Amino acid sequence: MKKISFNFFRKIFISLVLLTQTVFFACAQNYTADQQQGFEACRKNDWTGAMFFLRKAGSTAAGYDEETLYMLVMSEINAGEYKQAYSDANLFIQKFSSSSYAPYMDFQKGRILYLLGKNEDAVLVLSDFCHQNQDSELYASALYWIAEAFYAEYNFDSARALYERIVADFPSDSKVTDARYRIE
Repeated sequence: MKKISFNFFRKIFISLVLLTQTVFFACAQNYTADQQQGFEACRKNDWTGAMFFLRKAGSTAAGYDEETLYMLVMSEINAGEYKQAYSDANLFIQKFSSSSYAPYMDFQKGRILYLLGKNEDAVLVLSDFCHQNQDSELYASALYWIAEAFYAEYNFDSARALYERIVADFPSDSKVTDARYRIE
């Protein structure tokens, strides 16, 4: 059996490091520096920084894409900038309607309407989302936000029916605990 030298492993290790760096830099070149900084700020929950860099990135042709606009909307929601998030969500739906993120943006648009206190509009948008995305992982969450909109408008019977449906039909969903709380 042939003994493998330390230099052999060293060469393999160096080759793997160089390959990893090459792949990283090739992927990183797909995004501008502002996009990268905006994405990093999102990862750190720095919503103000994320909004700054993502808006800056989106102002250029190289940085204007569906990922950047989606992350900008999410940053605006998390920062409580609901009016701007709603405007950017509409822009996203207009510009990137065929994107794989479009259903998620439809959901977010309904949630933003609820957060703005526009409960009737939120119910309409989220109901449309539910009809068009029955197999979505966000379906139970959409039902929850519809129920919350009903609850906010003192339509407790409609809200309760939806909370009960979430508990019964989606027992492992993250909104079950909140729905149970509202039922009680």
